[in-house]
Amino acid sequence: LSQKNAARGRECHQCPPGGSLLLESRCYSTPCPCDFACLLDSLSDTTLESAAMDIPASPQVDDEYDSFQDKQENVVIDPLSDSGADDIAWHGLDLSDRGLYTVSSSISIYRHLTSLFLRNNNLSELQPAVCNLTALTNLDLSYNRLTSLPPQIENLQRLKRLTLFNNRLSELPLEMGRLWRMVNLSIEGNPITSPPVATLQQGTAEIIGYLRDRVRPKPPLPDRGWVNYVDLPENAPSDGRFRVFTYNILAENYATQERHPYVPYWALEWDYRKQRILKQLISYKADVICLQEVESKQYRDYFEPELQALGYAGVFRAKSRARTMSNSSSVDGCATFLLKSKFTLVEDHLVEFQSLALNRFAHLTGDRAGMERLMIRDNIATILVLQHQQGNASRARNRKKPKHLILANTHIHWDPTMSDVKVMQAQFLLEEVAHVRSKIKEHNPPLIICGDFNSVPTSGVYELMRESRLAPDHHAMNEYDFGKYSQEGLKHNLQLESAYAAIGEPPFTNFNGDFMGVLDYLWYSETSLRVIGVLQPYNMEEIEQQRSPLPNPHLPSDHICLMAEFEFHTTNHREGKDGRDSHVSNRR
Repeated sequence: LSQKNAARGRECHQCPPGGSLLLESRCYSTPCPCDFACLLDSLSDTTLESAAMDIPASPQVDDEYDSFQDKQENVVIDPLSDSGADDIAWHGLDLSDRGLYTVSSSISIYRHLTSLFLRNNNLSELQPAVCNLTALTNLDLSYNRLTSLPPQIENLQRLKRLTLFNNRLSELPLEMGRLWRMVNLSIEGNPITSPPVATLQQGTAEIIGYLRDRVRPKPPLPDRGWVNYVDLPENAPSDGRFRVFTYNILAENYATQERHPYVPYWALEWDYRKQRILKQLISYKADVICLQEVESKQYRDYFEPELQALGYAGVFRAKSRARTMSNSSSVDGCATFLLKSKFTLVEDHLVEFQSLALNRFAHLTGDRAGMERLMIRDNIATILVLQHQQGNASRARNRKKPKHLILANTHIHWDPTMSDVKVMQAQFLLEEVAHVRSKIKEHNPPLIICGDFNSVPTSGVYELMRESRLAPDHHAMNEYDFGKYSQEGLKHNLQLESAYAAIGEPPFTNFNGDFMGVLDYLWYSETSLRVIGVLQPYNMEEIEQQRSPLPNPHLPSDHICLMAEFEFHTTNHREGKDGRDSHVSNRR
C-alpha cells in the first residue's frame, strides 16, 4: 500500500501550504481525502492486500430513496483511486469487499459522511466510532459476521436506511428505537428472536416502534435554574413583584404517533402527559399561568378543578370553530389562571382574528386574496385586565389605587409559508391591546403579551413586536394586499421588550421533529415594568443527551415553558433617546 501511494506521489491540496505530506505519510489536516490512506493503513495487516483492490461501484439506491437529496448525499469516493478526491465534494465512503476484521476509530473524523458501505467484510462487531458519524443517512453492514450492535447506534439520529442482510444477529438493541427517521431496515438472513418474528414480519415502522416503546428513558434533565437580572436585598418587599408563566402544552389531538414518531406510545398518552404538565405548573409557583393548546374538555375536567384547589381562578376561550360545532370538547384554545391572592379579574376580552379581518377588510377593493387567507384561520387571543392585590406594607408605601395589569395570551397561526397571516394577526392583537389600554383610567398601565407566536426571532412578527413597526414592503407581507397596512406598514406604540432580551432568547422553545427554534415569548411594556429575573433555558447539550425531539418521557410537550418575574415601577425614570425607559431597557 505504501509503495502504491509513493508511486503516485500526490499531495493533498486541502492541507496548509508547506504542510502537506505525500499519501504514504499521515496527514494531520482533518477531515481530508488523503487521510483515507492513513485510515486503511491503520487496519490490521491482513487487510492490506485486499485494501489495494479496486473498489466496486456504490450500490444503487432503490426507487423509494431515489430523491434529489439522496443523490446528492451518495457521492461515494474510492480511497485509492486516481479520481482526485480532493477536487470533489464527497459524502460517501465505500469500504466494501475488503476482508476487514475491524474498523479503525480514525473513521470518526469523517463527521460529514452521509453514506458508509462496509458490505461483505469480516466484521464481528460494529465499532462505536462508527456511531459518531452522526450525519449518516445510509449504512450498509450486510454480509458480515455481526453478532450484536452497540447501544451507541442510537446516536445515528439521521439514519434512514440500515442494511444488515446476512449477519449473525440474534436481537436488535432497544436503542434502535430512537432511530425515528428510519424508513428501510433490512434484516433478512439473521437469526433474530427479539423483536419477535410477528413484529419483524410487519416491517420497518413496526420494528422501530416495538423497540421505541421498550427502550429505557434517558435520565431526566436537571432542574432549570433562575437568572437574576436585579440583585435585591433579602428583606426587599415582594408585594409589587409577580411571576408570569407561559406554556404550549401540546393538545391531546395533536399528540399522535404520526406527528411525533420518536415518542414511546405511553409517553404520548394524555393521562401520562397531563400529570407532568400539572407538576410543572405547581412546581414553578407562578402568579399568572398562560397556557396554549388547551382542549375545552381538558380545561373543564382537569386543569380548572386542579388549579382552583390551589387558589387559582381560570379563564378559557376556544378557537373560533368551537362556535359552529355541535361537540366542541376537543377544540383547543388559550387558558389563563390567576392566583387569587395576587390578582383579581376586572375585564375579559376575546380576540378572534377572523372577525377582526372581516371587520377591517369588508370594504377592501381589488385583490382580496390576503383577506381570504386571514379568514380561514381561526386563531384567537384573550386580553384580561387584572387588578393587583397589594399587601398592607405596599399600601402604606403607595396610597394610589391598586395597579392594573393588561395581560394578553395568544396562539398565532403555525404555517411557516403564511408569514403574512402571522404578522397581521400580531398587528390585530396589538391594536386590540392598545384599545383596551386606552380605556383604563390609569397612567401608563403595564402590559404583558405572551404565548406561542409561531415566529422565530428573525421573523416579521418579532420585528413588529420589538421595533414597533414593520415596513409595508417587508418580505413577511408576501406581497398580499392588506389595504392601508400594505400602504402604511404595521405599527404600534406599546414599547415592548422580550423578557429574555437581557440574556438573549433561549436556544429553542420548540423541538418538534426536524424543527428546533424559538416560537414562544414573554413581551412586556418596559416603561411600566421591569424584569427581576427569568427561568433559565435548557442548554443544547442537555437536550441532545435525550437523543430525541420533544415531547419525551420527562418533558410532556414539544414546547418548553417560559417564566419571568416582573416588578411594577414605583418611581419616576427618565426616558431614553428612543422614548423607552432608560432604567429598564434590557437591550444589549
